Amino acid sequence: ASFLMAYIDEITGLPGRRKLNDVLETFRKKYTIAMIDIDYFKKVNDTYGHEFGNVALKAIAKSLKDHSRKNNIIARYGGEEFCIVISGMKKDHAVKYAERLRNMVGALEFKTDKGERVKVTMSAGIITIEDAHSGDPTDFIKAADCALYRSKNTGRDKISVFDKSLDKINPPSLYQGNFLVNWQYDPEKNVYRRWRANKAEADRNNS
Repeated sequence: ASFLMAYIDEITGLPGRRKLNDVLETFRKKYTIAMIDIDYFKKVNDTYGHEFGNVALKAIAKSLKDHSRKNNIIARYGGEEFCIVISGMKKDHAVKYAERLRNMVGALEFKTDKGERVKVTMSAGIITIEDAHSGDPTDFIKAADCALYRSKNTGRDKISVFDKSLDKINPPSLYQGNFLVNWQYDPEKNVYRRWRANKAEADRNNS
């Protein structure tokens, strides 16, 4: 049962983060990722309770699924965050699709036991495979997250597309033999530079 729960989110019925990671590891099509976050959802939980929050999350998940193409993969990434893998769609179409989802979520209305009407908004970050600086799925999700946080930091209730000049992430570190290989962003040259360090020395510096 615990194995299944790691793959299927019990509240929304959507694939969970582990299932999403497995899918991305084997995905070979051109795709776009949209990371979605329900704005100020902690305040919803704190004000109306987690049971009400779970009902809202379930309804939002259903709406996201109902308004998406069958070949899209929609997963609950954690908390109030969702990830959508959009297959075979150009960037401008993916942005329009995300805007439709944003409007759809904003139009939802939830009623409390006391008859109060609650509405939410969503922010999202989008990246296409063409804009990624590596094919690593984890790196790809990090880039979409960077765009998402730009949406959240600039007012929320909006869609942001990953922009290498605005959203900076460092690619993952890798061990090659006795050396730690890493990349760091050089803002002056707008490139990522690779460096190597002795593994034992890197471990000491990180301890």
